[in-house]
Amino acid sequence: MIDMTKIAVGKFNELRRNAENPDDRMLRISLEGIGWDGPKLKLTLEKLKRVNDKVIETSGVKVVYALDIETYLGEVNIDYSDDWSNHGFIIGSTEESYC
Repeated sequence: MIDMTKIAVGKFNELRRNAENPDDRMLRISLEGIGWDGPKLKLTLEKLKRVNDKVIETSGVKVVYALDIETYLGEVNIDYSDDWSNHGFIIGSTEESYC
């Protein structure tokens, strides 16, 4: 299950409005690698769906990811931070706490 905070949904919608062909935009989750503390997931704004992709909708946002990383996702929460040290979309387990 993938959830998004209201802040992340708002920021995604802002980015989508500023993009060319805004209705085509999706938030892609991809696997950047696997480290000692588990998988490193990355978020990008994309407009194309690939053959092995799964598309879900959460809070009105289309989220896309390759089927082969589904086992790494579990239950995740997507947030957005304006903090100078951790700026951008943040993806984490719903069991993690955010400060």
